Amino acid sequence: MTRRAFISHSSKNVARVRNLAADIESLGHEVWYDQKLTGGRRWWEQILSELRACDVFVFALSAEAVDSRACVSELEYAEALGKQILPVVIERDFSENLLPPLLGEVQRVDYTTEDKAAFAALSRALSSLPASTPLPDTLPTPPPVPASYLFDLKAAFDETGTMSRQRQDELVEELRHRIKEGFPVADLLALTRRFRHRDDVLVRVDSELAALEATLETDQTVHQDEPRLDQIDHFPVAAGGSPRERPAGAPPSRAIHTPRGPLELGTFGIRLGGFAIDVMLIIVAGGLLWFITFAVMYELSYVINMPDVIEEWVWAEDEDLTVVEYLAGAVFFAVVVPIALWIFNSSGRSPGKLAVGIRIVDPEGANPGVRRGLTRTGGSALSVLAVGLGYLSAAWDEEIRTWHDKMAHTYVVRA
Repeated sequence: MTRRAFISHSSKNVARVRNLAADIESLGHEVWYDQKLTGGRRWWEQILSELRACDVFVFALSAEAVDSRACVSELEYAEALGKQILPVVIERDFSENLLPPLLGEVQRVDYTTEDKAAFAALSRALSSLPASTPLPDTLPTPPPVPASYLFDLKAAFDETGTMSRQRQDELVEELRHRIKEGFPVADLLALTRRFRHRDDVLVRVDSELAALEATLETDQTVHQDEPRLDQIDHFPVAAGGSPRERPAGAPPSRAIHTPRGPLELGTFGIRLGGFAIDVMLIIVAGGLLWFITFAVMYELSYVINMPDVIEEWVWAEDEDLTVVEYLAGAVFFAVVVPIALWIFNSSGRSPGKLAVGIRIVDPEGANPGVRRGLTRTGGSALSVLAVGLGYLSAAWDEEIRTWHDKMAHTYVVRA
């Protein structure tokens, strides 16, 4: 009697499953199993539709399949539908104590050797199964799309709004789980880069993602059925080195990883030194502007033959500010300083930053540009108005970023 078999399996065992499917077909049965692993709601609905149409539910038993949320969901749905369930052992790497109860209650076929004895055992098991029963009048509630599919992870990476530190850590762990399940490396690489492209990714999280990306790139040529990503927990290293395992309790890496390569963050002390140099230069420039204004006004008083009036503007007998001082201060702080800061923030460099060897970059590692420079300049004013807290916040910020860095999505790195 010809049966229609549905094979539930982990993507890491796809090579063994191909052989299993070929043997079942050679016995005169029809076989369907998930070969695309594209994920998403429509694909999951197709899987459930094929499961409902099958006569025999074959569970390709391995440790990876037991750990797969998708496989377990398929198994539970097959039981709810009243399908004949046939566990076929393809790897002996699982613990009997960790098996779902259903798999421990039914007889299993040993297919680990893939020899004539295994083929004969498979044939006997299929032929001895009772005939399939009709579907129940009221179908059980289908299981939701398993989180192990890549579609859901992509949607999570595209969440709007600022992503919390806890949420970023959760998604990194989810990504590690997908890697261990053996999904296509190209898709995993695309997802990893998609996550890293977010402006709000923390430096520590970005370092972990960079390590995952580097490992995936080295395995990009490995076939899907021969995954080597069992345990990924490495720090990125300099060119020419090799990844090393993360030591327990190691501090987070102080670097951002961009398409232009890893960029080391400037420490708070270095940033403070560059800021002090810029402030001193501003003071010198302000004094120079006052002197120039004074000299111009003094000479102008004789040109227009109004020395008494101009002298009154320039000199003051008490401690009040003179007209010249008011004028020079207004021009300096309302025009000169904002324009200079805008130019510095847009180019990513200021005299102080050049002196201490740091620069400002965007998340791609490039110069901030006009728009980010304007945002950063406006944010600098807010950081100053908040009694300097906006600047001081870099001292305890995990990414050594000030308020205006976060507003403009910029970083200060070593040049």
